[in-house]
Amino acid sequence: MPRAATSPGWIDFYSHSRLSADAAEVFRDLRNPKAALAWHKQPAAMPSESEALTRSVGMRLAIVGTAHFQSRTRCVTTRRARGHLRTAQL
Repeated sequence: MPRAATSPGWIDFYSHSRLSADAAEVFRDLRNPKAALAWHKQPAAMPSESEALTRSVGMRLAIVGTAHFQSRTRCVTTRRARGHLRTAQL
């Protein structure tokens, strides 16, 4: 998207894809994998390899992978906690 003549040049750095990627990373760091994965799925959240540096693509894939792992870990922990609660109630 072309910037307006009155906009500063640095504003182009903050595109929707950049903000989506940053939001995914923030929510991953907050251990909220559901929100991290939702931000990753935003339109144009991850440009193709031909449009971005390899490091950027690798970082985003690592963030998404970590969010998937956190989601899996949370499910396992929840099941274990429920099992312990059932045992304690008996």
